[in-house]
Amino acid sequence: MIKYEVNKPFPFPQPNSGGEITLSEITISFFDIKCYLSDPTSNEIMDWRKGSLEYALFEKTIVLFLY
Repeated sequence: MIKYEVNKPFPFPQPNSGGEITLSEITISFFDIKCYLSDPTSNEIMDWRKGSLEYALFEKTIVLFLY
């Protein structure tokens, strides 16, 4: 299990060498959303901490779609 901590760097290397990117990673029991921001504003930080998240999962045969 990956441990995430507030105000700590992500526990794995940034995949985009300083660029901004949002990724999703499907795990055995759920999925993780990872967002890399090079210099986030206070509003962006507040949105990620307290904003709502909407997602949908769709499975067709053996392919899982997350949107």
